[in-house]
Parts: sequence; C-alpha cells; structure tokens
Amino acid sequence: MADFESRTHEWVTRAIRAEMVRRGITFGELAEQIVLVGGDENERNLRNKIARGTFSAALFAQCLAAMGCKNLTIDLLDQLYAGTDDVDVQAGATRAERIQVLRAVREAINRDTPAKGDSPGLKEVIEALDATDITPFTSGAVSLEEIVKRVRQTLEKTSR
Repeated sequence: MADFESRTHEWVTRAIRAEMVRRGITFGELAEQIVLVGGDENERNLRNKIARGTFSAALFAQCLAAMGCKNLTIDLLDQLYAGTDDVDVQAGATRAERIQVLRAVREAINRDTPAKGDSPGLKEVIEALDATDITPFTSGAVSLEEIVKRVRQTLEKTSR
C-alpha cells in the first residue's frame, strides 16, 4: 500500500480536479480566478502543482475560493484509503474494515486523551494500524475493542 504522504497527495489532487470538473473550470480559468482572489499563479505552475499534489493549504483554499466553493464535504478516511486494493494483503482486511478500526481507534484516543496536544496525529494512527494485525477482528475471533487496544499498544511502543 502506498504510504500516507503519497495517499494524501493523491487525495488533494483528486479533490481539486473533481471540483474543477463539477464546475466546468479549466486550469487557465482557475489560474485567472486565483489571481482575482489575491493569489499569484499561472496556468502552467498551477497545473504542475495540482498534478503533483504538493501545494500549500493556502493554495488549496485559494483554489476552492476561486471556484466559488463554499462547502467541501469529505470523508477523509475513505478518501485516504480510496484507490487502495479492496483487500490489503498486509493485514488481510478490506478497506472498509480498516476504516472501521481506524475510526474506533481515533474515537478511543479522543475520548481518553485529556489534552489534544498529547494525542497522536492521523498519520501516526494509520502507521500503527498498518503495523497491527487486524485479521483476528476481520475473522470474528476478537472484538473491535480488543483490536483498538492492540493498535493503541503499537502506538505507545512507537512513541517511546
């Protein structure tokens, strides 16, 4: 499976491109609109940045504003796992099962961590999930709570 960073680059590229298609906007038109909202992009640079997915959050916001996008509804976890194989060979789990475990881990961490600054980020949680065998959950041998416990133990080991 591609690493978290490359999945993120792919996601931001897909998000901008999908919004452009929805609104029928070309790269040239988007570059012109970005200039109107205060940015400084030409068509060629914009096309390259979006293709690579390596641009700032500010440019992401400028693109959305330039397209007149007032709301962007996303399910970040589904989007980050979009494009991966239906079955993850490493963990033997479907994407839906991995997302279910990931959400449960995040909920447990948010519930049990008093200070947000002490909470691991999404990247760390995904890496811990990737390092944890969740096959016993997918086969029904153990509960979701047990798998959450195992992922959290992996997180604790890696944060030391």
